[in-house]
Amino acid sequence: MNTTTRTTGLLALALCGLALIGPSWAQAVEPFALYEDWHGADYMRGDRWSGAIDSMPEFRHAVHGHKLSMHLRSEGATAANAGTLLQHNRALLSTPTLVTQLLAEAEVHRIEVIGCAANPAPSIIRAVALTLNRFSDGPVPATPGSLVGDYLARLQLVRASNSADPDGVLRLQGRLFHCLDAGCIATTTVAAVDFPDAIALGQRVQLQLIWDAPNNQFLVALDNGALQPLPYPAPANARPSVVPLADVRQSGVTANCTTIATVVDAEAEIGRVFTNAAAVVP
Repeated sequence: MNTTTRTTGLLALALCGLALIGPSWAQAVEPFALYEDWHGADYMRGDRWSGAIDSMPEFRHAVHGHKLSMHLRSEGATAANAGTLLQHNRALLSTPTLVTQLLAEAEVHRIEVIGCAANPAPSIIRAVALTLNRFSDGPVPATPGSLVGDYLARLQLVRASNSADPDGVLRLQGRLFHCLDAGCIATTTVAAVDFPDAIALGQRVQLQLIWDAPNNQFLVALDNGALQPLPYPAPANARPSVVPLADVRQSGVTANCTTIATVVDAEAEIGRVFTNAAAVVP
């Protein structure tokens, strides 16, 4: 029997629903400054954002209803019962070398995750994820565009096809990865935080990801909860990242399967986005 999770939530919200989340976040390394407020725009500003996607049947990031709507859908390959397909739908901040902290208001409305019983690797949807990549201990000279040696910090709302949680429940994970190949497909996990909170569809949350460079750690938090550390060894911060990243994204890991159509699918909305003041594009 294949492992399947299918959940649908209402897409209609009050017009300003996400914007009503107040500034109740945990204390950051420095005060947060507003980077983007979708109330003032009906499009993504090219000087603040750029988009990147992998080839997939369906994707979207567009502004409507005073929120950024993001959608990712991907199906697994059918030639084998081994391996997975990783794809992303990314909204990248235009000033990644200046971003040291990132906060986003988010709400997930729909997820679908179908795995394959014959494939030991589950399908996984990261319905909303924040990413920061600021330093590297990779080879010198570095290969342009290669992530080898880069350290990638992520805070992600996740659902796997083999989850034991009830339908409609996501989990929040903080992860710090060391990239082992050019595309950061192969990684080692340097630090991890699993939040105990069950996040339901339609639940409005604030996600925080902060680089605390003086203390050799990233910090992650949910809403106004305590900041949780993702530490790394001081020598890891040897030089700036070869491929600096600061983004709000969706990611799908779809298990390959010969017998059924495996799927990852998520729709989410992003409200206001905050960074450290130096990264704000006026």
